[in-house]
Amino acid sequence: MSERRAAEPRILERAPLKSKDAKWLALNKITWRDQEGKERQWESAERKMRVKEGEVHGVGMVALVTHAGEPGNAESIIVVERWRPTIGRYCLELPSGLLRPEETLVECALRELCEQTGFVGQDINVVEKTFPQYTDPGLTNSSMRTVVLRIRLPHERPPAPVPEPQISKRGEGLVVRMVALESLYATLREYETKGFECTAPLAMFALGWEMGKPT
Repeated sequence: MSERRAAEPRILERAPLKSKDAKWLALNKITWRDQEGKERQWESAERKMRVKEGEVHGVGMVALVTHAGEPGNAESIIVVERWRPTIGRYCLELPSGLLRPEETLVECALRELCEQTGFVGQDINVVEKTFPQYTDPGLTNSSMRTVVLRIRLPHERPPAPVPEPQISKRGEGLVVRMVALESLYATLREYETKGFECTAPLAMFALGWEMGKPT
């Protein structure tokens, strides 16, 4: 499980924030008319990052690692441990990040994979690029697409975490894990007992994999 850092992060203060003072988010009131012609209102937290119609804010990665030296070419998935100020806890997540201007989905995925996990230069193939996804459309307009990557390692599985993230200097405090797909759901349950939270994309992937096992 996770090694704890030299100094544990903690919330120092929570305070109201006006949209005009926020760098990344805006709190908006939406007035709309429903199917019966009734006027309604809705509150939303929206990213200030502008995207063109049909495009998304960020990319999530399902990075599958094939261990060529193991029986049956066993597969693992790359996950990261990260402390999230919004919930004040450590969270287990798929690697992800925001798109830069003029950056393609694949370019973003490979850049973030390198920055967050250190995987670069290996045999990395793009398997799938999904449709746009909204993880909490009742609250926010934040959108993403998922890029599925397959990484083939030439030797037996090295000890985790490997390699080191490339952005530790930015205070992200990431810890990289490779978890066997066969035991992914059980591993998330174990993390839960240790006080970790889990993001919805990773939880749904793990549940789908678990439900898809032969009975």
